[in-house]
Amino acid sequence: MIALEEFSLSNAGADIFVPDGVTVKEALARTTHLAIGAHHDDLEIAAYPAIESCFENPDAWFAGVVVTDGRGSSRTGPYENYSDEEMREIRRREQIRAAMLGDYSVVIQLDYQSSEIKEGINEGLVADLQAVLVAAGAGEVTSHQPLDRHATHIAVFYHVLEALRQLPKEQKPETFLGAEVWGKLDWLSSTQKLTLDSGRREHLAQALIGVFDSQIAGGKRYDLGEIGHRHANATYGESHSSDEFSQASLAVDLSGLLDDPARSARQFALNAVERFRDETEQRLAAWEN
Repeated sequence: MIALEEFSLSNAGADIFVPDGVTVKEALARTTHLAIGAHHDDLEIAAYPAIESCFENPDAWFAGVVVTDGRGSSRTGPYENYSDEEMREIRRREQIRAAMLGDYSVVIQLDYQSSEIKEGINEGLVADLQAVLVAAGAGEVTSHQPLDRHATHIAVFYHVLEALRQLPKEQKPETFLGAEVWGKLDWLSSTQKLTLDSGRREHLAQALIGVFDSQIAGGKRYDLGEIGHRHANATYGESHSSDEFSQASLAVDLSGLLDDPARSARQFALNAVERFRDETEQRLAAWEN
């Protein structure tokens, strides 16, 4: 266990970085927006509206948690001959740079291998997440959601859900958001998806994603794809009104899964698919009586 003042983390390789040098306890206590991502750069994609809301805002602080260690990252180009351990260190440094650039309150890297969390609930990870959630007491928590297509993202979602459900009611966040990363949410019914402003500082968004050179130079142009997607969300969200935002990120409100612990996340996802099916049928039915 690695001791971090009033709580501890399971993995000896876990890392905590506080950009402005206050104690970890202070950095977590001031947190208003907490995001938990599976991989390095998931925070900057999934939780960018929260990062932007907190940036240069004296009343709001963003904290991020990265669950996996980066060893399994894809690598081509200048990184193609890097070992797993070298990639782990590269990705860790990139995440720290993002925290400095985005003025995060703290970034915590838990150093789990993907294989350790994809075969069922890992109690060590649940305990780590609960420790951070309690110490932060953030009003808004953002993570992955059950409509994502990435197996590790789904695993992290279920661990976050488990950690939150085990907390007493008074320690649960007011808002629990599931953000899009792999598998976008533009197809969702307008009654289900949340459209979040993410276009107030495009230069910041580009810089944050651009920090992850190991991915971009390694063949994944997240810097182009994500910013372009946010522009598309803003333009194609509504067909009969002018754009509300210059860029938008989409999310789903998962707070109901905390209000009712017996509610199935799988059924939540299938209900969304069924609503899409019903709306599609209504649009087409008049033409094929």
